[in-house]
Amino acid sequence: MNIGIIGKSQNQETMNIVNEIKKILIQNQINFKLYPPLPLEDNLIQKPKNKDGFIEDIIICIGGDGTILRTLHSIQNRDIPIFGIGIGRKNFLASADENNYIDALNAVINGDYKIDERMCIQISKNNEVFSPILNEVYVTSKLPGKMIDIQLSVNRGNQLTKLLTFRGDGIIVSTQTGSSAYSLAAGGALIDPHLSVLAVTPVCASIYNPPLILNSQEEIVINLGDKEEGLMICDGHLLNEIKQYEKVNVIKSSETAKFINFAKDPKLAYIIKGLQVML
Repeated sequence: MNIGIIGKSQNQETMNIVNEIKKILIQNQINFKLYPPLPLEDNLIQKPKNKDGFIEDIIICIGGDGTILRTLHSIQNRDIPIFGIGIGRKNFLASADENNYIDALNAVINGDYKIDERMCIQISKNNEVFSPILNEVYVTSKLPGKMIDIQLSVNRGNQLTKLLTFRGDGIIVSTQTGSSAYSLAAGGALIDPHLSVLAVTPVCASIYNPPLILNSQEEIVINLGDKEEGLMICDGHLLNEIKQYEKVNVIKSSETAKFINFAKDPKLAYIIKGLQVML
């Protein structure tokens, strides 16, 4: 077994956990490699790269959900499962924390875990395709606080049907995993990850437009109003500008994100965690 370890070296709590993990791996004669801190810039989500950057069987990531998301986008190879040790605020994507990570690591070494696969979405803009996204794409104005005209359509059997037209701050299209993030804060529903659906959540619409739950097998198309320009923000990072007359297409990706989990039903456990965090 080969294990990669990722965390922020400037965080003392992270380094304490890393040092304990190293001791356990050495005791069990397991190969491991420490990777430098992840970059904090907003350019991690790019077009697909060479997927041979990591040769590990498992990546251990210590940090909050943001660190785990950056790790996911950095490794590119979605066949490598991520074992998240959460030291952030919500830790939706982590399967262990600072109190139980040693027991969890021993379970991983013994092969006593499940692989929880999560649906991703593929974003394209005028035929420019970007790397798969785990949580959400947020389309908003280039100028903070400025409302824009937004139209959302769905492609059903090569028939484009307009569903929403409104003026507001933006619109979120999220996966089931992403439904616990920005979409939930904007008034969207918390979605069972067992379901193959996408959540559409208008943000601060001038006239109320309800959140929608759509079939993930259908393509979602987002257009801005004439002469409007905007931004695509994916998984919390700026992805690209949207220029006049450009459209954003969202489809279910053929790739998934894989996470190590120890729950009997990892997806149900995710819903329970989401409800607990809301309390």
